[in-house]
Amino acid sequence: MPQRLYIATLQPPLRWRQPMPNMITLRKMAEELPSGVDVVVLPEMWTGMIDDHDVAAQAGQAAQFLQTLAKACGVIVVGGSFQRPARSGRSHTGVFHTGVLHNVCLIVDRRGEIVGEYVKRTLFSHERDTHEPGSEAGVFEVDGFRIGVQICADLWWPERTRQLIDRVDVLCVPAKTAVPSDNHVVYARTLWHALALTRATESGLPVIVSDWAAGRHTPTDVDMSIGSVHARGTDFDRGILYKRHRDHTASPTASGPNAPTATSHTSATPALGAGVHFTTGAASICNPAHRPDIEKLQRTLPRGEAGYLCEQIDLDAVAAFRDYRHRVGLLPDQTD
Repeated sequence: MPQRLYIATLQPPLRWRQPMPNMITLRKMAEELPSGVDVVVLPEMWTGMIDDHDVAAQAGQAAQFLQTLAKACGVIVVGGSFQRPARSGRSHTGVFHTGVLHNVCLIVDRRGEIVGEYVKRTLFSHERDTHEPGSEAGVFEVDGFRIGVQICADLWWPERTRQLIDRVDVLCVPAKTAVPSDNHVVYARTLWHALALTRATESGLPVIVSDWAAGRHTPTDVDMSIGSVHARGTDFDRGILYKRHRDHTASPTASGPNAPTATSHTSATPALGAGVHFTTGAASICNPAHRPDIEKLQRTLPRGEAGYLCEQIDLDAVAAFRDYRHRVGLLPDQTD
């Protein structure tokens, strides 16, 4: 098993219901990551939460994008999540209809091959009426790395994480932390940082959260096809969004044995107009093996800004921390 895992989590300035600009943003940010990254984690519903058009076709195009991204960048992709038609047609509340969906994360290897998928198990709010929950824990082995996956609200249930103790090396959590008003943004971001740190500490697992950057999201007139997006009343058309990210340049970062253990990079969040919901920017990397260094224990992006976080995770140090917690009785056995 590899001794170190170089992981990156993205916090992109995604746009609601604008899949093509979101793909451009994710590709640009992935290309700007330091060399040598093993795993890249994307946020939940990075396509923009499209659910009222041809979801099956959209899901196929989203999967193809993730495969292309992994192969082009030579990284393992924990592919955030997107919506896909559920096979059974039964929602969480038991209603049968043809529009029932899965919130699904694909795991793609460096060759662009899909090695597994995880379906969100803990549905939130209106998802409970429109989505079918998954039933299996997200545990995947890729290139010798044991990767655990949860999606957003899954992290709120400690028993979900307890199932993964000693089964995975890291826990990756694609999220979209959305709130109804701007006065909830700091509260929700603080809560999510505390939640990730708590799960990492109580489980002995590094917890890596990817989220949408803080922003105010507006309704737009959008052609829902992947290849064409026309937003009225905003400056987030394809050209301007790409130009904004063309200015997002990563500082030079070494790779290999002399690489720094952690890096972060931020870019300004574009100005936003009147909106219907707000995202908070709660991405973080929590590595419990860094205790008692509180500054290294959890790394975040300031004020929820767009950017990325990277860390070289020493898997031997993480395993040693878990062994210590087992010995002193602070980490439960699977039978407890």
